[in-house]
Formats: sequence, structure tokens, C-alpha cells
Amino acid sequence: MVGELVTTEDEALASKPDFVESESFGTENIGKDDVLMPRLALAQAQSPQLIEGDPKFVEGLGIGHLFNSLTDTVYGKGPVDFSVIRVDPPRGIEFLPLEEGGGIKDFDVALNDPRMQWDGDKKPVATKFYDFIVMLWPSQEVIVLSLKSSGLKVARKLNALIQCRAAPVYSGKYTLTTSMAKGPAGSYATYVVKNNGWVDKKQYALTRASFDALKDKVIDVERVAGEDNESEPPF
Repeated sequence: MVGELVTTEDEALASKPDFVESESFGTENIGKDDVLMPRLALAQAQSPQLIEGDPKFVEGLGIGHLFNSLTDTVYGKGPVDFSVIRVDPPRGIEFLPLEEGGGIKDFDVALNDPRMQWDGDKKPVATKFYDFIVMLWPSQEVIVLSLKSSGLKVARKLNALIQCRAAPVYSGKYTLTTSMAKGPAGSYATYVVKNNGWVDKKQYALTRASFDALKDKVIDVERVAGEDNESEPPF
């Protein structure tokens, strides 16, 4: 499904037997706060999703491809059209070392914490993230664009594009592609974001409704230490 935008719902309905009812009986206790939000991730050379035999291996995924970190849907190198539903404040997260499992050690590291600072060529202990909740077009899939390291430049550009509109955050459309860049440790894939006009009236109703539903929610984003890492320091 490289390059296709397919919602999880579409994938589920495609194989659902005719005799199964359409009502989601038994799911009443699953709310928005109980669902893990996937990331629009970017495959790098060392991503486990590219290694055959790894439990996370994704068929059809290549270096520089965008993919859904939860459903493994592959979007290729784009273009992927999207609108921003919510912009979260930048945050720092400290992960446990990969040899210790790579789980989250501290989910809320202050940006002025020493763990966020570079020490010469030594990387910070904690990682800075810019998180954008976005809606993909035409699938209407809601996913998180979580940017770090070299992606911080992309995050600041997207913030600038949003501010230049002087309009609600959910009113704009943008296009995401990928490209290869070179850093001190070698080549890596990076995001490229551009303006793509305005949503239409129907899309505006959808993005506004999603904004209202998510604006006060605490979003649990799917994160794994060491995934979609690149080589370039965030200068």
C-alpha cells in the first residue's frame, strides 16, 4: 500500500463479513483518552521496521518512507497532504538507554534542564520534541507529526507557515515529502513541508470538529527510543 492513504477504519471494513453489525457494541468504555495516538514516522537506515526478521519489520517500507507507527501503513516519500489540528508546546523527554529497554524515564523534562543541553559533541540526555496533531487528506486519518533533532527546523518552519495565515490553525493545508541529507555521521532522511492552500468548507467542518474534540485532551503518543533517529545534530 505504498503511497496510499488508508484509514484504519477502511482497512477494518474491507475485510469485515457481511453478517457483522455496524454498531460498535462493547466499545462504550473506550474513549479518546484511552487510545494510543500513532506517529507519522520516518524510516531511517537503522530503523527496525526495515530489518527482515525483526518483529517490527514492515513489508514495502524503504529508507525515507513515511509510515504509521501503529498500523504500519506506508505512505512512501509523499506527497502527503495534511491539516494541523493542534500544536503542542515543545517538550523534553528522557528515554532509558536502549540496553535497558528504551522506555520513557522522564516524560516532562523542562527545556532549560541541563539534560536538554549539548556538551560539546555529546548529545543531550533528553530529546526535544515538537508535536503536531494533524489530519491526513483524503483519508481524514488523525495522527501525530512528532519532530526532533534535524526535524526541529521543519517544526519551526511549519509554525511559521501556520502563523503567517492569521487564521485558525485548522484552516490551512500543507504537503509533506521527504528527502535525503548528509550529516557528520552520514546520510539520513528528513521531512520537507510546504504550504498547500486552504481547506474547503467540508474539510473545515471536519478539522474544526477535531480541534474541539482534542483541544483539551492529554494525548498519549506512541514513542520508542532510538526509532526514526537521524545523524544530524539540531543546529
